[in-house]
Amino acid sequence: MESVMWRAATLSLVGLVWLAVPGAAWAQVGGLEVEARAGVVVSTPLVEGAAALPAAPAGEGAQTFRVTPVLAPLVVVAGRAGLEPNLSLELSAGWTFSRLEGRQGGEAWSVGDLGIGHAVASLRRRMGERLHVRGGFGLIHYRADAGVFEGSPRLMPVLEVGAGADLELGGARVSLTGVGQAHSFGSTALRGGGGSGIRGEDGTVYRFALQAGVVLGGGLR
Repeated sequence: MESVMWRAATLSLVGLVWLAVPGAAWAQVGGLEVEARAGVVVSTPLVEGAAALPAAPAGEGAQTFRVTPVLAPLVVVAGRAGLEPNLSLELSAGWTFSRLEGRQGGEAWSVGDLGIGHAVASLRRRMGERLHVRGGFGLIHYRADAGVFEGSPRLMPVLEVGAGADLELGGARVSLTGVGQAHSFGSTALRGGGGSGIRGEDGTVYRFALQAGVVLGGGLR
C-alpha cells in the first residue's frame, strides 16, 4: 500500500522514539514502559444517506443506504512515560485492516478494502491497584480503493477515551481495555450526488474496540 496510508501511524512512531531518546530524564520522573495490544473494532457508518429510486411509487422514491467498515482486527503499540504517581503520558499507534460494506434495504455488498491508521497522545490515570482510565486526541487516516473518499480529507482529528484493568497472569503483566473513538467524516463524492440520485450526509463516526495487551518492558513507578 502507499506510504501515505500510514501517515498517522508514522507520527505516533516518531513520538515513541521521542519517548525513548530522553529515557534517562523520563526515568527520573516516573519510568517508562511499552505495551502491545490486539483486539477487534466495530464502527458506525462512514456514510449514511438516501438513494433515489425513480421507478418507485410516489412517496417511496428513496431508500436509506449505509457504507460501514466491517468488524476487523486492531493492533496497537503504545509507549508510556510517568509524569507523577498514578499519572502517565501515553503515545500510541494503531492499525486496522478491514473492508467497507454497503447496505441498502435488505441487500449488502462489498465496497472495497480498507486500511486505517491512527496515532493518539493521551493521559492515563491509574485508579487503585488494577483499574485505569485514559483520554486524549490524535489523528486517524483512512485508505481505501473505494470512491467514497474522493475529494475528502483522509487524515482527520480523533478523540479517544478508554478504561480497563491491569492484571498479573503467569508472571506477565497484561491488560484488558475498552476503547472508544470519535471523529467527523464528510464525503465530497456523495454529498452532492453528482447526478446519481445518491446523496450522503456528513456526520460523526464512532469506533469501539475491545483489546487485550501485554507490557513488553519497562515499568512505571
